[in-house]
Amino acid sequence: MSSVVEEPCYGTSISTSVFLITSDGRTLRLPIPSSSPKDPLNWHPIKRWMVLGNAFFFAMLAVMQLQSLGILVPVMAIDYLPQGISILAFTPMASSSLVFVGFSQFIWIPLSLAIGRRPVFLLANVLLAVGSIYAAVSPNFYHHVVAQSIQSVASGFTFSALGLMLIDLTFIHERIIVLSIFWSVGGAISNAMIAAVPRIDNIVHSWRGFYYFLFLLALLSSVMAFFLCPETYFHRPALAFDGRVLIQSPAEQVIIYENWTEAGVQKALPALPVSLAELRADELKVWGLDIPNRWSRMRAIYPQILLLLLNPLVFWVMILNALATTGILAFDLSYGVLLLSPPYSLSIDKVALIKLSCAAGSLATFPIAGLLNSKITRRLATRNGGRRSVEHYLPSFILPVITGFLAQFLYGLAAQRKMHYSWIFAAYGMMYFSFISLYTCNSLWAVEAFPCFAAASLAVVMGVSYILPFALSFVIKPWTARVGQLSMHATLGGLILGVGSIGIPIAIFGKQWRAAILKRYGNMQGGALRPQ
Repeated sequence: MSSVVEEPCYGTSISTSVFLITSDGRTLRLPIPSSSPKDPLNWHPIKRWMVLGNAFFFAMLAVMQLQSLGILVPVMAIDYLPQGISILAFTPMASSSLVFVGFSQFIWIPLSLAIGRRPVFLLANVLLAVGSIYAAVSPNFYHHVVAQSIQSVASGFTFSALGLMLIDLTFIHERIIVLSIFWSVGGAISNAMIAAVPRIDNIVHSWRGFYYFLFLLALLSSVMAFFLCPETYFHRPALAFDGRVLIQSPAEQVIIYENWTEAGVQKALPALPVSLAELRADELKVWGLDIPNRWSRMRAIYPQILLLLLNPLVFWVMILNALATTGILAFDLSYGVLLLSPPYSLSIDKVALIKLSCAAGSLATFPIAGLLNSKITRRLATRNGGRRSVEHYLPSFILPVITGFLAQFLYGLAAQRKMHYSWIFAAYGMMYFSFISLYTCNSLWAVEAFPCFAAASLAVVMGVSYILPFALSFVIKPWTARVGQLSMHATLGGLILGVGSIGIPIAIFGKQWRAAILKRYGNMQGGALRPQ
């Protein structure tokens, strides 16, 4: 008779709850690592943190590339306006990166399921380097747009498949901390470096200096990825444990069988001894992962993506994430012109310092979205008999949703009434705190609300989070011109608050809704973390 440590993918009212804390207060280390040297959960902690550091470095470059446009566009205009480029062309240029980041989500994640994380990560690094040097030497505006598009596709890896790598490298109880460090510290360092962009440009007397600098860092990241980042995609085989057989599903569930016959699988043969040199050579292969039916696996995720677009429990975090991104975009499209113009008339060096407020807001997310929420979810799981449910993440949405509303209102008020620019800086820092916190919460929700659809869910949430703001970017300026800064930003803040409030009925009815959805569609495994 089989038993379940994590309840099955469908058919129960607590279908995605995880038995994580024992009666004596110990936290279980799930998934259970295998004995294979290729299992990332079996690696030495130094090796695991080295790979995480490599992923962190790439993500930092991606955020730099995307967030630097608010600083660079006014300077680029000096070069490109004499070429006959209309000033109206710079808004779609600045926001077009969003649509490429968004659509790349539907490429990177399916591709990582077909060929593994390592070759896709290497490709993203190379594309970022190529796009950066192309931007640095671009002869005109249109070449620069193409270069920026290449960079944005590469940067899109950060918001999708890189998240799968982090999941591969962590136990379930570690993920909230690792994701919060990833977004918090990475965002802080990236924005602090963006604040120095005008000084880099002053040294080389051109905005192109930033892209040369980014190219060198992307080249370094590519080398680090090749030598320091082995494949993290790993199928854990069935294993014997305490006289029973444990099988871990594609959705990271653990099912216990009494014997190998009942499990329906053959006992795995012991792995042949492998020397350290052979293991190292195997890790350096660009495309060394043998995945059967790889392209059918890639195709299988797309029906789930379409299904999840209509799933209300995914739809609400998708829209919430998109609104948070739109909130940042609305700031990026206005603060440069606002602070360079009277009555502020700040220099570009001082305008760039607004990114330090973003760095502070980003850094603040770790103790709140990371440490505090980790304690809250652990306490809720303990009170739930050791079972952690995805609804235990809902309290972590409260503060960033409220902060996002207040940040939008404050920015609109300060911009319309020409208050001291420190209020604009403060509002941006608050919005960035909300933005990073919501990205952490939404990533965890996307993965754990429906483990059977985790990869597909992450692609949907992150993809739409960038495509929708791109569409809204064409509305923001006319909307602001018609109703004013205060009304526009207050409305946007109200939307963030309203959509965030949907978490209240989800806290009450979420388990029943998930059970109904999974009972009907839970046998679809194509969008799981490691489909079989």
